[in-house]
Amino acid sequence: MNLTAKIILAFAMMVLLAVGASLSGWRSADHLSLTLREIDSLFLPLGQGVTQVQYRLESIRVSERTQLATSLTFAERQEQSERHDQYGHEYRQAVDAVDRIFADPQNAGFASQETQTAWDGAKRKMKAWDDADARLMDLFREWDDTFISAPHLVLDQLQGFRGDHYALGVRLGAMLVAEEASGPAVGSSDTACAFGRWRVAFDESMLLHREYNDPARPIILPGGEPGVEYVKNAVMAREMDAIVAEHAAFHQAAHDTYRLIQEGSHAAALAQYGRLMWAADQVVKRLDTMQSQARLAVAKADACHDFAMKNQVTLQNEAIDSLSHVAALGKNESERYTREAMESAAAAIFNARALLAAAMAIGLGLAVYLIATIRRQLIRPLTEVIEGLGAQMAGMTESSGALASASSTLSDGANAQASALQQTSSALEEMAAMTRHNAENATRTRATTERTVQRIGEGAEGVGGMTRAMSEISESAQQIKRIIKTIEDIAFQTNLLALNAAVEAARAGEAGKGFAVVADEVRNLAQRSAESARDTTSLIEGTVARIQHGAHLASSLDADFQRIEAGAKEVGQCIGQISQATGEQAQGVDQINIAVSQMDKVTQSNANNAVQIAASSAEVNHQAGQVSMLTSRLAAILGQRPKAGQSAAHAGPAGQREAREARGTRGTRPPRILPS
Repeated sequence: MNLTAKIILAFAMMVLLAVGASLSGWRSADHLSLTLREIDSLFLPLGQGVTQVQYRLESIRVSERTQLATSLTFAERQEQSERHDQYGHEYRQAVDAVDRIFADPQNAGFASQETQTAWDGAKRKMKAWDDADARLMDLFREWDDTFISAPHLVLDQLQGFRGDHYALGVRLGAMLVAEEASGPAVGSSDTACAFGRWRVAFDESMLLHREYNDPARPIILPGGEPGVEYVKNAVMAREMDAIVAEHAAFHQAAHDTYRLIQEGSHAAALAQYGRLMWAADQVVKRLDTMQSQARLAVAKADACHDFAMKNQVTLQNEAIDSLSHVAALGKNESERYTREAMESAAAAIFNARALLAAAMAIGLGLAVYLIATIRRQLIRPLTEVIEGLGAQMAGMTESSGALASASSTLSDGANAQASALQQTSSALEEMAAMTRHNAENATRTRATTERTVQRIGEGAEGVGGMTRAMSEISESAQQIKRIIKTIEDIAFQTNLLALNAAVEAARAGEAGKGFAVVADEVRNLAQRSAESARDTTSLIEGTVARIQHGAHLASSLDADFQRIEAGAKEVGQCIGQISQATGEQAQGVDQINIAVSQMDKVTQSNANNAVQIAASSAEVNHQAGQVSMLTSRLAAILGQRPKAGQSAAHAGPAGQREAREARGTRGTRPPRILPS
């Protein structure tokens, strides 16, 4: 194998090592990216699913607590009931979604047995909550069936109406005893008292209800205000229809009694007072019947409140805590898988770096080997050839001086021979310069190869950094989306609870319990909103930083590969220069052959002048053979075959003996020396 083939083979091996190292780094980065995508497709859905279940349960609990408020209108209670049903449907869908994640055969083995067991336990606790929720909704429906959404207020109003009428009867009785009218006058209008004014609003709502003929439709007065919904209560409606005439009779009897007392008709006033008390008894009985409906509604409302705030609170807290435990287990398992993936990727990157280091070491060894080979196979042999040629040329010069004294006719031939020798020396000097130039190119090739390998390593690190940055951006974007959704829903519920708290604050006495519950929920929701806002801010800032970091890595990667391309071009140029120098060396060898041929012609011309210089001519022939041998060796180093005319010169002393024999047989004609 000649020198050119060895150089090409060495550079091909270095290129293959560099490509292998680059492919190893790319495969490591791709493996890490695939592992992270698998984690994203397996663990994130589980965490999101459990979070959705928690959120729906919290929404259900807030809806239930809101329905406990006695200040809601009938339309608002209907809206909360529909929202509760919607939350329940979404909650069941979220539970089914998590069940499908565990049941999917493609995800088999991704979750630990502890996580599976925790989820099963959470489902049992959620089932207990679900059963209790169904019972609570039944209690709400029983309460709603009374159509008295504010039973305590209605009960207080009815008790006040009852006391007002008794008070009027007692006042008139005192006037009868005193036989003197006193105090404000008593009119005959049955709409002047508080009950009469209340009955006007009741009658207006009753007309609208009968017009709608739909108990589920809220009653809205012409001014936009909510109407009296308990006109839909059959007992309340029946008693109100019956009390109209009795209430009118009571006020008419009270007016007549007062008038008779003023007129001094004591006996007639006493008789009229008897009719007054009979009408008062009838009105009170009607009011007592309506109070029984209000007390029934109070009992239903209290039952809802007790069940929600005592029986169900424990179940709700246990279910939510169990879901938090499942989420924590899933998060820990996800972090473990992520950590293992990162460790695997780090090991792969270490292997890739080791391969790059090995490639650099092998490339450096090949470069050293090429330098040694060039020195051993080209520079050193050429030096020996030059030294040998110098020695031979010195001997030939001495022989030429001896021949000059024999005949003056050889002067011109000696001059021609000296000129040919000068051409030979110049050609050899050019060959030496070309050899040095080839050595410099080899050194430059080595440095370029080292820089190329280093830049390939930097490019692999840039690819890994960019992949990690893009994965972190995807994860942060998903978390931002979930947190922002949570903040929006919590804000809605907070506004509604704040409204309920304001209404409850206006009340006093027994209703203060509801205010405490609503105020506590408002504080909890406000704290969660603040935490979600802070998390959102941190995630957004981290996402921006990672995007900038990814852009910087991508730019650095592009610059590294551009430098790699420039280095490859420089290697190609160096190889081209080496090839060109080799061709020029071949031309120098041809010039040497031509010069030697001219020397042979001059020698043949001089040999015919005198027989007495035969011995000197044989010596010159021997020295010319040595020069031909060195020239053939130089041609072999450069990958060329010796010319056919050079083989005869290798005969050495045997050729000289043949020349002497030919000289003896041919007289004065010396043998012809073949051109070398």
